[in-house]
Amino acid sequence: TAKLKSVVASWKGNEGVCFAERSKRFLSDVLMSHAVVMVEWDSGDKVDGKGNLLVYLMRPTDSGDIDVNALIVQVGDGWVARMFPGDRKKGYLALEADARAYNHKWGLWGSCPQEFLDKLPH
Repeated sequence: TAKLKSVVASWKGNEGVCFAERSKRFLSDVLMSHAVVMVEWDSGDKVDGKGNLLVYLMRPTDSGDIDVNALIVQVGDGWVARMFPGDRKKGYLALEADARAYNHKWGLWGSCPQEFLDKLPH
């Protein structure tokens, strides 16, 4: 099993049901719409405490590679995991700040109750 490095998506704990299925569907659509998906590794941890691979997923396109982990955060279908280090975390945090500020009606920012959103790390 693999998990997106530095990103929490398709998560049902702590009332995350409000966006988990949408996030899972979006990720599936992004990955299944292309024949090739590349895996990139962080310079730090490669496996979590449960044995899941921690990966960055890249989808090649004619105009350059798309960072799928960043895309999930950008469209509001996930947030940045604060508790673990990651090479791309700083960039992901900037994308999340934009999603919270400007796209607050997209993804989890528009579909989850305020009580849930208030519990997420800032």
